[in-house]
Amino acid sequence: MEPGRGAADGPVLIFSDVHLDPAEPDKTAAFVRFCERMRPGGFAYVYCLGDLFHYWVGPGQEGLPEVAEPLAALGALAAGGTRLVLLHGNRDFHLGAEVRGWLGAGAAIVAGPLRVCHLGLRLHLEHGDLLCARDTRYRAMRRVIRHRAAVRAFRALPLRWRLAVASGLRALSRRELARKSGPVLALCGALLRRRVAGPIDAAVIGHVHRAQRREAVVQGRRRWVFSLGAWDHGNRSWLEIDREQIVLHDGPQGRCVLRTPAAAVRAG
Repeated sequence: MEPGRGAADGPVLIFSDVHLDPAEPDKTAAFVRFCERMRPGGFAYVYCLGDLFHYWVGPGQEGLPEVAEPLAALGALAAGGTRLVLLHGNRDFHLGAEVRGWLGAGAAIVAGPLRVCHLGLRLHLEHGDLLCARDTRYRAMRRVIRHRAAVRAFRALPLRWRLAVASGLRALSRRELARKSGPVLALCGALLRRRVAGPIDAAVIGHVHRAQRREAVVQGRRRWVFSLGAWDHGNRSWLEIDREQIVLHDGPQGRCVLRTPAAAVRAG
């Protein structure tokens, strides 16, 4: 069975943009507690829609002490029967087979968007960076750093050099974000409607760091679009799906901010 392609009978949890960083040990501790509260086997599937780590530089990083705890916490979920699926984000797209020793053979690492079916709901899942069509500077950089030759050359560097490059790109990213306006970082409605075309009931995306629900009308049918918040400034954000409802959590305590009946999403 391909990652996330099958139907799950149990609840599903989706989160994104944790941005785990050695400089923020409190966030790492909070994420580990979050994984422990999920309980192995408590959810049939757990999806991370990218940017689990603030940066990931490929093989070797999995051996650093600061990533051991979160990887072990996720591995415990997978070992308990939860199907774990990690999508690449714009900051951790080098994440690969090197973490399988921590996560186990049952975990899947996926480069691009997924279409999945759970509990009678047809879902489109993706990180969401390519939905920000007006962010042309980022899109140009993305084409360069994700080119096959660039990826191969980067991964051939010693670990300390790759970490230094990641640190430099992180500083560049801070400067870029400071100069970009809200409209530049906003989701493109036309692209969003294209993503949810076809047999889809709802989409769940990350990247925009804003927990909310919106509508996209395609061929006269309403599709729900849920975006997830980021784990920054003490915030916790995730989505839970069971047979009765879809619940969006956000805020410092991860409180429920929105409930949507699953039947309404299926009806469109």
